[in-house]
Amino acid sequence: MKKVIVLLFLSVLLSCVKAGVPPIADSQKAETINKESSSKEGASSNNGVIPEYQVVEIEDVSFPSVKRYTVRVRVDSVLTSSELELVSRRIIEELEVTKPHNALWIGYYLPDSDTDAAYTAGKAVWAPDGDWGKADESPTGNYSKHKLSLSIGNATGIEKEEVEVSGLALDKRKKIFFDLVAAQDRGVGDSEAYGIIAEQYNVDESTVRKIAVEGASQGWPMP
Repeated sequence: MKKVIVLLFLSVLLSCVKAGVPPIADSQKAETINKESSSKEGASSNNGVIPEYQVVEIEDVSFPSVKRYTVRVRVDSVLTSSELELVSRRIIEELEVTKPHNALWIGYYLPDSDTDAAYTAGKAVWAPDGDWGKADESPTGNYSKHKLSLSIGNATGIEKEEVEVSGLALDKRKKIFFDLVAAQDRGVGDSEAYGIIAEQYNVDESTVRKIAVEGASQGWPMP
């Protein structure tokens, strides 16, 4: 249920201001890197230091004869292009050995983001021509045609500053978002839920709506 709510929030977000398992498209322009592109080049631009990361989940989303995995990774901050390549290549190298595959989708998440929601700190796709949809065009374990496609930032392409609600502490905004989703999960209608939460926290209903957009775009935790 909460995933449906997130998608509804993101629909509002994209219509007012302008989610994440493949093949859902996002608004980020992907940077595709050839397999031959040396990870050493990325390392030199980042002094050879790979940012700290934690693999939270590896999910098998294969279909007959095609092995595909989605990987969800926790990082401390939004990754730069070089950082994204360094971490992604490290993960890819490990999975080439432990989980031979046709394609990988790697989503990166900020510390306070829900890893069941859209990515918030970057995305990488490792597949033939860097295209998840072409996973069946190479034999499993053969990476000769693979390229690394990178997307910087979050899935919406919206910067945090564009949707940040001022005047309330971050912790309070997160509680409002959490309780709003919980209310809607219980079957409370959208309009009624906004009103209930507004009264509960003594804020305007419009503020609750803005927090809903902020929380959904930033991948805040949900019930």
